Amino acid sequence: MRMEVKESLLKTLLYAFNVLLFVCGAVLLGLGIWIAIKREGLAALLNDLTYAGIYVITVSGALIMLFAFLGFYACADGSKPAIVLYCTLMLMVIGLKIAGCVIQFVFYREATDQLRSSYISGYDPGSNNRDTALWDATQEDGRCCGLVWHLDWKESDFYKNLTRFPSSCCVRDEDGEFLDEDSCIQGRDHIHTTGCRFVLEKSYFIIGAVAIVTILVELLAVAFMAWFYQHL
Repeated sequence: MRMEVKESLLKTLLYAFNVLLFVCGAVLLGLGIWIAIKREGLAALLNDLTYAGIYVITVSGALIMLFAFLGFYACADGSKPAIVLYCTLMLMVIGLKIAGCVIQFVFYREATDQLRSSYISGYDPGSNNRDTALWDATQEDGRCCGLVWHLDWKESDFYKNLTRFPSSCCVRDEDGEFLDEDSCIQGRDHIHTTGCRFVLEKSYFIIGAVAIVTILVELLAVAFMAWFYQHL
């Protein structure tokens, strides 16, 4: 009787873990698709290679959703081959997710360098080029300036030639009018000092955090499934 209760409790836990895994997989898949499609602002300046890790994690999210159904079947049927297959596939997808996280954070530096080079040599208000339009839009909408902070602009050709900050860095009132544009572009006052790197952090760190949580849930699910295997 005690063995039956223990097995029933294990099944309940495994069902709960697989429901949670399905939800985590859906979140990873949704986030990955959203990031891939909604590449607005500075994110549009990054090439696909810098998103390689995010794409790998997105694929792993879809696989987790499929494997969760295998977990349900293995628990309900008590099939040892299904349990072995489930644990093997889960460990493989955990490895895939870890690889995706590593790739993601390795390319974080490259993504930062791409954005830095885009304003150092690509920003030119007189040319109406893509880099200029995206930086101005991001700084105005995000109320930020530069990548890490406003003094990043001192590295740019724009600042070296004109000795001033972009007007898109300037603080505006509720009507969209500059509080003091002259003071702002000289870097004295009414200039946003927070950098715009949240564009990268939003894409990289949010999905990375969800991936890490999912890995922990997967490890627990595999451990409990192995325990369940021993009690069959």
